[in-house]
Amino acid sequence: MFPCNKFSTKLFVLGALLLSILSLSACIKNKNPHNEGAAKLNETKAHVEQTVEVELEVRQVPLGPIIHAPCQVYHVTDHPLEFHYIEDKKLDQFHKSYFQIFGLKDQSVEDKINAAIYDMYRSYLPYIEEGLMPPFRGYATNPSAHGQLQSYYLEVSHQYNSNHVLSVLLRLSAEYKGELGTDPAYYSLYDTLNFDLNTGEELLLVDVFTNDTDGLAILNDAVLEEVKRQQLLADAEDFYGSSLQLIAPFKGFLPTQKFYLAYDRLLLILDHETPDFNIGFNPHTFSIPLGSPLGNIAINERFYHDEDLFVQDGGVMRFITSYDANQADYQTKNYIEDGIQFYIEYTYPKDATDEVKSLMDAAYEDHKTMVFNHHKDQPLEQANLHSYLLKVGPYTNVSYYVYFYGPGIDGSLSFYDVLDPSGRIMTLSDIFVDGFDYESAINKHLGITLDFDDPTLSFGISETYLQITVLAHHQQNNSYYSDYYEVPYEVFGFEDGLKIY
Repeated sequence: MFPCNKFSTKLFVLGALLLSILSLSACIKNKNPHNEGAAKLNETKAHVEQTVEVELEVRQVPLGPIIHAPCQVYHVTDHPLEFHYIEDKKLDQFHKSYFQIFGLKDQSVEDKINAAIYDMYRSYLPYIEEGLMPPFRGYATNPSAHGQLQSYYLEVSHQYNSNHVLSVLLRLSAEYKGELGTDPAYYSLYDTLNFDLNTGEELLLVDVFTNDTDGLAILNDAVLEEVKRQQLLADAEDFYGSSLQLIAPFKGFLPTQKFYLAYDRLLLILDHETPDFNIGFNPHTFSIPLGSPLGNIAINERFYHDEDLFVQDGGVMRFITSYDANQADYQTKNYIEDGIQFYIEYTYPKDATDEVKSLMDAAYEDHKTMVFNHHKDQPLEQANLHSYLLKVGPYTNVSYYVYFYGPGIDGSLSFYDVLDPSGRIMTLSDIFVDGFDYESAINKHLGITLDFDDPTLSFGISETYLQITVLAHHQQNNSYYSDYYEVPYEVFGFEDGLKIY
């Protein structure tokens, strides 16, 4: 057991906020996080104002082993869990559903998780069955909020099922009919649960980060940077307002901040429990990539291990992508050369290494030469050259797109380069274990025979499959294009054939 530190504070709220406070307190004490709050709020709805003092005891130390940075999340394994959804749908206007998991070997852990999921779902039913008002500031003063319920959508869904972590998101939206000549009242609510599949314990934000990292401080800084960025964008003529605005000095997130994981991101819920933000009656989300270059996301090493927790065998490995490589000030070039209108977008991405810059320079020259070679045979009017980078696990995937056209000719081509962590351009054989017959495996899966000596054949890597392009020419209409193929990684065997993991 890890020691717990006390985090005490006093929260003074109106009666309309009592649900969120009681839910927060209950969640921290590992009790039902919602039923008690909903019941007590119903009991006190008639009161004009309530002052409540709550003492919170929050676990400050992450679960599991001590993990220090750097701790990179390059790839994860999606689990062979079964998700059984229970739905109650009436026409298209009324929908409610939740799910239960099946497939854990430890039945007690499975039952514990399923009970928590069902309890969260059930605790939100009073909003649509009893007219319970949402805890948003000012919502109850809207006359339309007391009108007839026109539609609702209550869904509890799984968002992340990887590396022994399960994330759950509840979304509730409801619309009430307004009086004649008034707008209807609409609101939405979000709630989350995150589980360690080893034990069924619920996770806090502190469990996501390494022990030597102040995760809350990182998130506080990140959200403030995003607010500043969006404020700058709001001044642009073609930007229609900021979606993340502060209406009070930001005091920072609490350790009990709502969050969930989804595919390749950590998402925070900004709602009535984060009143510093201007959200109206609908929660907002703020996200950071799991593939953080800081190397401070600990979920892989903290919860994932070799012990098989699942009844079924299998699991699909996938890379985590990072889009930071494309955060650049793209300065496109437009010019005319030899009668061809060129549109170029080959600017270097943020923090590009010398190897990447040299690679992109060489590719640009090669593609421009290709365009001029076609121009000699058939006059061209326009050519577009673009390049994009994507971090896929520890690798850099560079995609090139070349478009050209003229009277009686057009082209739409795709090429790839893949760089290893040192910046070296990889060959197709570098993807596979030495001696593995990848050519036969690819041809068998595709049902064709590729010429792997074709100099126009290129490959890229994505989260779950190998991408292959080969130059092709349609003689009848004189069009050039790339044949595109996808081969899932499991075709090769994650351990038997591949060595990129």
